[in-house]
Amino acid sequence: MRYGYSAQLREDLNSRVLAALRSRGMVNIAAVAEDVRTHNLDENIALEDVERLVMQVAQLYGAAMELDGLTAVEAGRFTSIPDDPCELRGIDRSDAISSQAAPPARLEG
Repeated sequence: MRYGYSAQLREDLNSRVLAALRSRGMVNIAAVAEDVRTHNLDENIALEDVERLVMQVAQLYGAAMELDGLTAVEAGRFTSIPDDPCELRGIDRSDAISSQAAPPARLEG
C-alpha cells in the first residue's frame, strides 16, 4: 500500500466527499471511491485503498456513511446474528420467553 498520494488525488477525494455529503446528507463509500478511482486512473491505486481514503475523509467531516457496497463486504455475508433471536448462544426458548437471564456459561479448560 502506498502512502504518498498526489495533491490532485487528495483534492479530488475531499471535493467528492463534500459533494456527496451536501447532496445526499451521507457518503456512499463505494460509489465515491469508484468515482475517485476512475477520475484518477493515472495514480494506479487499488479500489480498496481509495475506499479507505474516502472513509478517512468522511470521518474527518463527521459524515454519515453508507457501507453497503464496500468490496471487502461483497465477498460474503459477514453477519453472525441469526434470524431468530432465540437462537443466540446462551439463551434457550424458556429464558427468552420468561425474560430471565441465562445462567453464566461455564469455562471448560
